[in-house]
Amino acid sequence: MSRTNLLMVKPLVVAVTLAAMAALEPISLQAQTATSVYNGVGQAGPLLPHSHLPCAGGETVAVIQDSVEWFAPIDAPLGANIAELTAQQKGTCAIHSNQLGATNLQQFGAIVIAAAQTQDFYNNVFPSGTIHPAISQFVQNGGILLANLTDCASGPGAGGTWATQLCDANAITSFVFVGGVKHANVFDQNNNIADPVHSIIANALPCPSGNCAQVVDVANLQDLDGWNFSSHGYFINLPAGTKNIIVDALGRPVMVEYPFGTGDVVATLTTTEWRYVGDFGSLPRNKKLLANEIASFFTLSVPLFKQFDSPWGAQEYDDGNSQTLNCGTTMRACGCAVSSVAMVLAFHGVTLDPHGNPTNPGTVNDYFKLDSKCNKLVCVSRGYFRGSVIWTAAGQYSMDAHRVFNTPIIEYADDGLYDAQILRSEIHGKRPVILREPGHFIVGTGYFGSSFKINDPFFDRGRLDDPAYRNTSNGFVRYRVTSTDLSGVVVSVLAPAQVLITDPNGNRTGFDPVTSTILRNIANSSYVFEQALADDSGQNPPPPADAGIHMAIIRVPSDGHYTIEVSSPSVANLEYSFAVHAYDRNANLSLNLFEAQLVPGRKNVFEFTYSSAPGARTLALLIPVDIKPGSFPNSINLDSEGNIPVAILTTNTFDASSVDPSTVRFGATGTEAPPVQSSLEDVNGDGRADMILHFKTQATGTVCGQTSATLTGKTFDGTNIQGSDSVRVVGDACK
Repeated sequence: MSRTNLLMVKPLVVAVTLAAMAALEPISLQAQTATSVYNGVGQAGPLLPHSHLPCAGGETVAVIQDSVEWFAPIDAPLGANIAELTAQQKGTCAIHSNQLGATNLQQFGAIVIAAAQTQDFYNNVFPSGTIHPAISQFVQNGGILLANLTDCASGPGAGGTWATQLCDANAITSFVFVGGVKHANVFDQNNNIADPVHSIIANALPCPSGNCAQVVDVANLQDLDGWNFSSHGYFINLPAGTKNIIVDALGRPVMVEYPFGTGDVVATLTTTEWRYVGDFGSLPRNKKLLANEIASFFTLSVPLFKQFDSPWGAQEYDDGNSQTLNCGTTMRACGCAVSSVAMVLAFHGVTLDPHGNPTNPGTVNDYFKLDSKCNKLVCVSRGYFRGSVIWTAAGQYSMDAHRVFNTPIIEYADDGLYDAQILRSEIHGKRPVILREPGHFIVGTGYFGSSFKINDPFFDRGRLDDPAYRNTSNGFVRYRVTSTDLSGVVVSVLAPAQVLITDPNGNRTGFDPVTSTILRNIANSSYVFEQALADDSGQNPPPPADAGIHMAIIRVPSDGHYTIEVSSPSVANLEYSFAVHAYDRNANLSLNLFEAQLVPGRKNVFEFTYSSAPGARTLALLIPVDIKPGSFPNSINLDSEGNIPVAILTTNTFDASSVDPSTVRFGATGTEAPPVQSSLEDVNGDGRADMILHFKTQATGTVCGQTSATLTGKTFDGTNIQGSDSVRVVGDACK
């Protein structure tokens, strides 16, 4: 508007209708000419051509705009909205109002409607007096809509309105906005903050432009009052769940946020763009309200996969037919977590599996099921343990695909308890986050106001503040693109059993049975309870709250000696199974499954050696061996042409009969002599069968001065084993 500079001090109210306003400032296109100077360096904004910021594909935000909102300073030649969206690094394009019918709005995460537009604009956006169905459907399907609906303005818009009568204080004439919302044109100088903790007011969100700040209400032009006018109307007929952000002097809503379908609407009748550009230079520029509004949302174009879709919905999930899972046996029932992983992989550009098939829930499930092995309690594979996803398997999937197609590599970063600030930071960093809900998983793909956009792999829910999720979660799983070290160790145990890992430096992560506390002292480690998956299809009853697994994950672990202690504070004499997924730096996997029984008064401790070096034995179970049972010291005579007996001892956590003798080697390094004979007998009198193997002395590579010898091998299920004992080397050459 060609505005008279009326500066009012609170609480004096200026609330005028069209008749009173006409006496103050005429609404006339002739009053705003293309030669009107803005602050000496710009001109009043003209109507914009259709191609002023075309959509080339890949943009996440579309601005619906026919003309610059009021005026165009030199640093905002396409208007305030596009200037701030660009400054906040949000991929943006512009759509002319007459292109709405021909544009697929579902390709965008958010839409911004510009204020102060022409009557033709409002007629196109509200055909037949109701918001365009494409816009309504966009929000219904989960889109974010920032609607700057301030009408009856000067500048290029020349007083266009979304009503049948220009600048009418009677809301009966109003067009109908999303959700049935209407408005009345009552101009007001004094606005008030209704929700001081709302993100648009409190400035609680990432803002790369640097234009954001907390909105205050203390004086004219700081930040709500005296903008000639501060608001051009108020909303009525607002739906349930509406949050009033700013109100006029009489408490009527002028900026609101409300849900619609699975999407979200922020609508305003305040002059956010007017104050952003600062009139024709006669008013100071105040960018914060519009900047905060734009900072209040961020969306990622994460593909939405549904676990029940064909062809994978009927697939067997995990080894569902070989074990009892609470959720059932199919992807439709159980596939929420692996579908969430597929979404994250595809978003980061891992669009093909290692065989060239498209990344989707079916191909990721097939990959995760590889290398499967089962015992009487559980099944384990590359990506599953008793139905729960092994989160690090996504990194192995991406590495295997990268070797063939040079697609990006992603790695498990960490997981933890829900934190809204962390979630916003991850999304703003273009990293979608997998969120845990009770028995279910979803993907956080964007934020708006005080909540988040989600991709739900089963239910028709697009918002974290859906009543089913209560705007929170039980925790999160984070991934990131990498090009470096993918080494890691994952230990999973079926609840109620717990594990405690001690690393080579004596640091511990897991459940300490002595203090009954959870420790996370190993660097880059986590320890979580992964609740059993619920049957999303509803065919099976929900799992008990304590059904699931405990999982310890160490990212980039140190090489060396590890111990794993298994305990159960609640069940004595518990039969248990646990698995170890160990990765070298190149994500090559060593997969191991163990089972034993807890006996009161007896510790269940497993010892391992770990190496991150590619080509080395990534993980080996350390077992007790006895060289030359019954004798000490264990003398090896280099002049002997005979054999050396070596016993593999059975313990309460290891059965010597599980060793495959054909894989065993013994000698100076454990790679030398194969056995010439093997048998099972109790060599230490504990009533359990041990394995005795015999090796040719001359084949062991033993040398003078050697003080220990090593045995290596595999169990019948492929677990690497390793054990050492002391030796005394004798013979003529050693004198």
